[in-house]
Amino acid sequence: MVFNFFRRRKSPAEAAANSLYASICAAAREPALFAPDLIPDNVDGRFDAIVLHTHLVLRRLSAAKAPEEFGQALFDTLFADMDQSLREIGISDVVLGKEIKKMAQGFFGRAEAYELGLRGDDNDLAGAVRRNLLATREPEASDGAVMALARYIRRQADHLASQDTSDIIAGKVDFAAPAIDLPATQP
Repeated sequence: MVFNFFRRRKSPAEAAANSLYASICAAAREPALFAPDLIPDNVDGRFDAIVLHTHLVLRRLSAAKAPEEFGQALFDTLFADMDQSLREIGISDVVLGKEIKKMAQGFFGRAEAYELGLRGDDNDLAGAVRRNLLATREPEASDGAVMALARYIRRQADHLASQDTSDIIAGKVDFAAPAIDLPATQP
């Protein structure tokens, strides 16, 4: 079609980032993450799940000293998707920039909290989970649910660390099974 002539071709990093982002979204949308007492199944919870999984991949790439161009392409893909999603729900161009800025600030704040948590012990990571991933949960998540999500995050980080960097840069990533071991509830 004649309009394709005017479209900019994607760089290899952008094409791989799109593929990687699709895998991130699939992992972030696993129903097990949204079970009762876990991540709230709402707009904020879905965003938080995507942020978490994106951070885990960016963390893995950073540890491997992957080219910054690829990490930036993944970040840009995430926020292009957020921009499109906001437009689809009717956010006007006047407000859109402010909303994207808030989302970006939220991304960086959450990423820093998860990183500090992953560098610390399980209690540090559980604190980051409670303050960020579960902040909008009503009623408040149980300590068991918080620890289960902290273990899930560590398991994902370890699983990503075992993958070949060249595969990830090529847009191929594999997340661990989303088994979340919640403690049995007491009657």
